Amino acid sequence: MEHKWLAVLDDDDLEFMHQFMLASGSLKELAAHYGVTYPTIRSRADKIIRKVRLADGEDAPYVAYIKAMAIEGKISPDAAKDLITMFRIMHKEA
Repeated sequence: MEHKWLAVLDDDDLEFMHQFMLASGSLKELAAHYGVTYPTIRSRADKIIRKVRLADGEDAPYVAYIKAMAIEGKISPDAAKDLITMFRIMHKEA
């Protein structure tokens, strides 16, 4: 079984998920572990959830990865849109 969603998660995401499991799924406990507020942890969890949902969608893995990078703020939404548009154009020509 292929787990496409793993491809969109970076090392920080995986470590967060590791700590989440060790905290028995408690975001409150996770916030204490990281020394941040509950809303900060909730926001981080929500980003990871969005990335996993993208990967589980119908998009090509490359498109899901680009969208995940935009969610993380690693690239701008405009750059993500341009890269995805070019990817789709190139794959129609192939």
